[in-house]
Amino acid sequence: MPQISANRLRGIGILTDKGIYVGQLRDILIDEVNGKVLALAVKLGKEITLQGLQKDDKGSPLIPFSAVLAMRDYIVVSERALTIQQIRGRPVQPVITAPPAEQAPPSQPQL
Repeated sequence: MPQISANRLRGIGILTDKGIYVGQLRDILIDEVNGKVLALAVKLGKEITLQGLQKDDKGSPLIPFSAVLAMRDYIVVSERALTIQQIRGRPVQPVITAPPAEQAPPSQPQL
């Protein structure tokens, strides 16, 4: 089984499968119970914004590990998976409805 040292990964570049530079790996989140990698914390490049993704306690966006396609000299992530995660992470906008029209009080018979 191929292995990569965690020391070698810190600061490694992250690219999408379409060749867009996302940023550098800042940290890796691992599930304490089963040892699986959950997400990558990223220091974003200058012109990159990843809205809607969860953030770690330092404010770094978290790329789900399920979006990772390859790791070698760079980490390659699926641009489509990132887009889907951003859409899922967006807050739902409340539907604004007009208040019901005020009704005139019923007319009272004159005595």
